[in-house]
Amino acid sequence: MSAYSVVAEFEAALCAYTGARYAVTTNSCSMAIFLALKAYTLAWGRPFQIRVPRRTYASVPMAVLHAGAGVGCGARALMGAWMPRSACRSKWPGIAT
Repeated sequence: MSAYSVVAEFEAALCAYTGARYAVTTNSCSMAIFLALKAYTLAWGRPFQIRVPRRTYASVPMAVLHAGAGVGCGARALMGAWMPRSACRSKWPGIAT
């Protein structure tokens, strides 16, 4: 049994459980965010902006930017996570406060 067959079996079981036609598993939440936003961008074909907490992991706004969306920083901080406040000051292209 290979890793691919285990994943395929899990995705098939997930489809059966939820009644969905397809299921995609990822190795991280950041990759799941990227895939979901990329699918949205491809489906609707228009730019959009996602607001993220001022304090979050750097991979979250990077996934949003990589998917083709803009990033806005929320006024409320997410406690217990990390993201420098300077990241929300338009240092990176596509990030607005």
